[in-house]
This record gives sequence, C-alpha cells and structure tokens, in this order.
Amino acid sequence: MAFNRSLRHHTLRTSAVLPLFDGIFAVALTLLAFDVPDMLGMGIGGHQLVVRLLAYGVSAAVVVVYWFKLRRLLGLCRY
Repeated sequence: MAFNRSLRHHTLRTSAVLPLFDGIFAVALTLLAFDVPDMLGMGIGGHQLVVRLLAYGVSAAVVVVYWFKLRRLLGLCRY
C-alpha cells in the first residue's frame, strides 16, 4: 500500500480539547460534592463526620491535581 500525500493527519487543537476536559473534571467534582449534604444531615458522630469529610477533601484534591497535570501536559504538547 503506497503512502498517499493527500491524506493529512487530523488533530484536535488544544483550544478545542480543553473545554471538554474541563467539563469532565467539573462533573467529577460535582459527583464528589453530591453526597456532602447527606453526610451533614445524617446525625452521625463527630469523629465519623470528620473522617468522611476528610476523605471527601482528599478525593477532591486528587481530582484537582490531575486536572492541573492534564492542563500542563496539554500546554507542553503544543510546543
């Protein structure tokens, strides 16, 4: 099979991909925050509430770190 020069490799520009990835991470953070009001209104003990809120905070921090890393990686790929 011969190489056809008229076929070009189609790539997505960073400006087109970033809003998609930002939306995906926004949905992830929203899903994490969806259970917070239920945790506050359950009437559980103080220690258990602190543990659950700490787990939520760590999960949210991990998602935000991945978001920053992805944005930096896409920025580096442009050059």
